[in-house]
Amino acid sequence: MGKSYTGRSYVASRRRKSNWQHIVQLFVLVVALTALAYYLLTNPRFTIRTVHIDGVQTLDVSHIASVVQLPLRSNIFVYLLEHRDEFCRRIVACDPVIQSASVAIDFPNALRLHIRERQPYTVLHVDNGGVYLMDSGRIAYHTVALNDSSWPVVVVPTSSSPIIEGKQLPADVDSEVNAAYNLLNLLSSRQIGPLSDVEEIDVDGYDNVNLRLHNQLLIKLGQEDGLPDRLTMVETALAADPALPTKAAYLDFTTTRPAIMEKQAPAAMLGQ
Repeated sequence: MGKSYTGRSYVASRRRKSNWQHIVQLFVLVVALTALAYYLLTNPRFTIRTVHIDGVQTLDVSHIASVVQLPLRSNIFVYLLEHRDEFCRRIVACDPVIQSASVAIDFPNALRLHIRERQPYTVLHVDNGGVYLMDSGRIAYHTVALNDSSWPVVVVPTSSSPIIEGKQLPADVDSEVNAAYNLLNLLSSRQIGPLSDVEEIDVDGYDNVNLRLHNQLLIKLGQEDGLPDRLTMVETALAADPALPTKAAYLDFTTTRPAIMEKQAPAAMLGQ
């Protein structure tokens, strides 16, 4: 007579068979992956032979290439696994203009290095020396001539510590620059037409903020924490007199009753 199975023993038998199938499949997968890894890590086809550099806008590519110093004929996968972070740190450290660097495989035997340069947001002018391009993260990264840029200039008093390109600003300067950036962000969000033509933001040692437009109109705005309310006062004054930016030389909004000094006529200025 043939064997007969109860319902429970039949299910158990099917389960054991299924488990063995899964074990065999897993074993085959492990063997396949091992073979693939061995092929990728030992095949001379995947040895580093060159590096491609992209993303460069203002830097000299040859300068970056001289810093790369790749161990040619090393396996491309092994190198990335062991040295990717160190490699990217070395590239970023070679020039303060570089904000970040990433590297990937460019099959079969090249690396692709992508450079991300800092983008100018303002110009930092420190009274005791130094004019720098500065990015949106308040990092000064490249010296420039004061009149060699169309970006708004942030003027701060003397710094107690030197400005190091590519590094965080000294604490006293960073506080003053932060006040200027808060004003720029407010101006961007408010869209107050006449105030969009910013030439200079002057911040003193007490974080009092003065705004100068390209037509040389000076607007005193006072402490950083009062900027939103004072910009509302400016907006109200401009709405009441749209010609104010052209006829005024000086506006003081640091008090509840703004002070306005109109431009003098040439004859008055000469005492005639």
